[in-house]
Amino acid sequence: MHKVFVEPLNKTIEVEDGNNLRDALTAQGIHVNSSCGGCASCSKCIIVVKNGAENLSEIEFTEKQMLGNVFHLTGERMSCQAKVFGNVHVDVTSHMPKQEKKSKKIVRKQRTQVEEERAERKKELDSKPPKEGGFRRPKSFKYSDEK
Repeated sequence: MHKVFVEPLNKTIEVEDGNNLRDALTAQGIHVNSSCGGCASCSKCIIVVKNGAENLSEIEFTEKQMLGNVFHLTGERMSCQAKVFGNVHVDVTSHMPKQEKKSKKIVRKQRTQVEEERAERKKELDSKPPKEGGFRRPKSFKYSDEK
């Protein structure tokens, strides 16, 4: 039995030698997106391997086609194709459900408050000296030699 540490949950699960990560994670109740059922055709089950990439199976041709050649830089693997042969540290943040946005409570101002704020803004604008001159340069005149 090998230990897999799942990062955003700070949970350690045990996986038998040769089992793939997707099946092990779903068996422990950790949600992993997948529409193909683990046959490497949707690439929705991508996880990030933080440590222990050498303890996973080699990347096969189908997985390399889906991920591209950047998996060495990003540390991404398809969890349905990664078989565990040692201790691994993975990050499944992309598969976590998005938290609902908290709606801000709208507080309406009374009419007197709005009028006071407008009056203050008007005083600020009136107290500033007016701008002098325009910001555009005048266009040059076109002379014609014909008379």
